[in-house]
Amino acid sequence: MIKEKILEVIKNSKPQTKEDLAKVFNIKKRDRENFYFLLENLQRQGLVFEDKKAKLIFVDNKTYFFGKIQTSKKGFGFLITENLDEDIYISEENLNFALNGDDVIVKKYKDSSGSKPEGKVVFIVERVNQKVVGIFQATKNFGFVVADDAKFATDIYIPKKRMNGAKNGQKVLVKIDKWPSPGKKPEGRVLEILGYPDEPHVDILSVAKSLDIPMEFSKNSKKRSKITGNFSTS
Repeated sequence: MIKEKILEVIKNSKPQTKEDLAKVFNIKKRDRENFYFLLENLQRQGLVFEDKKAKLIFVDNKTYFFGKIQTSKKGFGFLITENLDEDIYISEENLNFALNGDDVIVKKYKDSSGSKPEGKVVFIVERVNQKVVGIFQATKNFGFVVADDAKFATDIYIPKKRMNGAKNGQKVLVKIDKWPSPGKKPEGRVLEILGYPDEPHVDILSVAKSLDIPMEFSKNSKKRSKITGNFSTS
């Protein structure tokens, strides 16, 4: 199959751009869009990745590994991968702006002290947490959101025009529009105001929104919740 042939070429030859590979496989110009889509699909599967020169590198599970980032409150993280017996430690400076839950490619370094293997994020395959629940903090000219998930180790900058009426201290659902880059925090917009943390249902609604579970409370259930704590979902 073409997929296996492409992987074989990428694995056994020097790194090449997608245009170079199209020439190797004699792909006609009218078919190149489909060919490039196939290459992108290989990247989404974590089988290959593009380096800084846009050349495709094979993920060999020896030097390069595909997996999911799990960060800590202290800023460092680990690569969780099925292709290695132990997790790969990644220092905060080597996360390269990967956030908790992201699917990434990591380059593993040789163990120098016999301790846990260490690595560096070289490619972000997919940003997983595009929506985040947290507390909105307002300043004069902008706002920011502190995520409920302590592993999401950065604030989200909210431009004034993207606050959507949110007030200081409210729980909000935010969509990230721009991912972190050197000297810049992630930037987002307030999609939904969930309410103040001590209001009925806000704690449950926050969890539901963070898990992307549809949830709606009726007026009657809100009244009952003040006495019984009951709630209804749809």
